Amino acid sequence: MPEHIRDNWKLEIPQESFSDEKSDNNLLSTNNLNLKEAMAQFESQMILNALQSSQSLRKAAIKLYIDHAILIRRMKRLGIQFSYKR
Repeated sequence: MPEHIRDNWKLEIPQESFSDEKSDNNLLSTNNLNLKEAMAQFESQMILNALQSSQSLRKAAIKLYIDHAILIRRMKRLGIQFSYKR
């Protein structure tokens, strides 16, 4: 193996990461999903939270630190339909 690649990896996770199974809105609850499904579930929840706490798609995109066009594409990919009531 090349010198710059380690073969003895050690992962250290702070213990407070697992404190009392408290996760905001069950964002980490995967229920035996594969990685792709778990990521889609997580992304959907993040998008829905941003949409519910914003007054426009652009403001939701700002909260997510992404461009609004990317937000629209991801919403279409994830099947999220959202309309603001005025």
